[in-house]
Amino acid sequence: MRAYRVRLSALSIALCAALALSSPAFAGTTGAIGGHVIDSATLQPLSGVKVSITSPSQSEVATTDATGAYAFVSLSPDTYTVTATLAGYDPTTLAGINVLVDQNQTLTIVLKKAAAVIGRVAVTGTGGLVRAGVTSNVYSVSGAQGQAATALAGAGNLNSAYGQMASVPGVSAVQGQQGWYQPIYIRGGDLDQVGWEFDGIPVNRTYDNAPQTFLCNLGQQELQVYTGGT
Repeated sequence: MRAYRVRLSALSIALCAALALSSPAFAGTTGAIGGHVIDSATLQPLSGVKVSITSPSQSEVATTDATGAYAFVSLSPDTYTVTATLAGYDPTTLAGINVLVDQNQTLTIVLKKAAAVIGRVAVTGTGGLVRAGVTSNVYSVSGAQGQAATALAGAGNLNSAYGQMASVPGVSAVQGQQGWYQPIYIRGGDLDQVGWEFDGIPVNRTYDNAPQTFLCNLGQQELQVYTGGT
């Protein structure tokens, strides 16, 4: 009776072993993402970085260890967006990371240090250049200011004064001007609604109101622009 039970047990073990050997292996259903986060300048690993992944089917968050490593396992097959953030660094986002079944995506994420704000300076004007209720304003451009504003005239005559006028609020000048009767517009007026004077002497031509000289700033001490009604 005892021998019968022993033979039965041995037969059961043999049958279980045969079934185990003949059963097919089951395939995986998930994938993984892993890698390291490093500094863009030093290429050294960064610890404590928050790494998050998102997709329509799954979202996960991890933190890098002392070696800068992170890992996400058991991820549903999908397209993920990976974002890494750390204080003092600009966030980095990697989009379109595809996770496939039984595959591990290895990603090295590079973080760049954020620009430091040294300080802020608040500047407040003492008064507006154009004031409501005032129909005429006078603007004065000194010799030093005129030299600094010359570039506003563009690539025209090197000694052109058009750049000085272009620095005045309400004055519109076409860049690159030189020569006779070049257009200057003041507060939306037409080009023939501008009067010119040199040392108090009118220089507009009588029959078509054109200025009668080149606008040169050589030897000029001051430019005055009167903006007002036509």
